[in-house]
Amino acid sequence: MGDEGMMTLRPDIKDFLLRVEHDARRKLNCPAEVGELLQIVVQTGLSEDFDELIFQAKFLVRSRDVMNRIGPGAEGLEKLATEFQTSLQRSVDILKKLIHRAPEDVAQKFKGTFLTGNTGSLDNLMDLFSDLQSVKNLQNDGIALPYDDSGAPKQAMPEKGRNEGRQELLSRIQKTAGLAVILFLFLVFLDPPVTTLGWILSLAIMGLLMYIVLQIFLLIQTPQ
Repeated sequence: MGDEGMMTLRPDIKDFLLRVEHDARRKLNCPAEVGELLQIVVQTGLSEDFDELIFQAKFLVRSRDVMNRIGPGAEGLEKLATEFQTSLQRSVDILKKLIHRAPEDVAQKFKGTFLTGNTGSLDNLMDLFSDLQSVKNLQNDGIALPYDDSGAPKQAMPEKGRNEGRQELLSRIQKTAGLAVILFLFLVFLDPPVTTLGWILSLAIMGLLMYIVLQIFLLIQTPQ
């Protein structure tokens, strides 16, 4: 595709595109546009939307290949065509959501190239989806996408959430401590551990006490 309105891509995204081409053993049809989508995701944190987009893209490319292979009138074609249209609409919706967060010139380029609704636009869209399928294949092979480590900054946990977490931890400690005391008193009434049951109870109490100590340590380490 053309370079008009192309964003300045991060070096790691450029390297990732080369990795996609290397693993796919072909040149991408729309390398600039794939890179721009990745850049949008890195900047906005819309990784779940992009993950779904590349999943849908893989389905669409494979479905189109199957429909072309089996030909008109084949059994199951109508159902597959319906699923194809549903997936296509979902993919277009996600694409619109992503480019809505792009610079205006880039958004206009995507709309004019992929979203006009004519036959040429659909062909361009399927070329883009073919590239996104290659991205999905790489992800399936366990290769991290650029936004996996460098997406939008994670928001700090709200103060209310932190306090609720500490209260829950304290509640667990109190319940565990109470259970340990009950077991200890039960053991005392059974006399010192000279039986198998006594030793089992002793070990259980020891384990619970160690758990309590660990929970207290974790509570201390939890930021206020």
